[in-house]
Amino acid sequence: MTKPEWSQTAETMVSEGYLADVSDLVVRDSGGFAFWDGKNVVRLDASGLRARGVLGTLLADAFEAGDGVQVALLSQAPYVRTAAKAGCGVRPMLDDQAQLIGPTLPVVKASSTRVKRTLKKRSAVLVANTGCLCAAPNAYDAHAVAMVAEKGCRATIESSYLGGGKIIRYHEAWLMRMIYLTKYSKKAAG
Repeated sequence: MTKPEWSQTAETMVSEGYLADVSDLVVRDSGGFAFWDGKNVVRLDASGLRARGVLGTLLADAFEAGDGVQVALLSQAPYVRTAAKAGCGVRPMLDDQAQLIGPTLPVVKASSTRVKRTLKKRSAVLVANTGCLCAAPNAYDAHAVAMVAEKGCRATIESSYLGGGKIIRYHEAWLMRMIYLTKYSKKAAG
């Protein structure tokens, strides 16, 4: 069996510290879901994915949140873990966070209803005491969302030591997100 293209993204993200394990990145395929275990592609249906415990349930919820979600991952990079454990949502200070993720990066408990509802409007959500659940149409975009979430959390945490930073207003961040979704992401897709 040949190694799928998305498995390289998973391996890169592990080496960069965004994923704890290559199996933390799951893709939707024709037969259900698949992840890379380091040697082989493991295929599962929805119940098999949920049977992987809390991680599997969170990833399954991400796929159920939107039709365009083809890749979901749980980032456990240092700053997103810190923000998730602190229970503090992250408002964008950086325009790329507003565009790729949305006007807020909230913290929710690991409840299916909350995760799905939050991911309907955003590309990422901080899961309390866990990390950052990211959802995207492809592995490249999922990687970008994880990097931007880590960068946004880092900006928030480090600027708090210096008296805080300038946060993009909610309506401006929402507008940036809508322009990104309607204009730029469509150009990249086709």
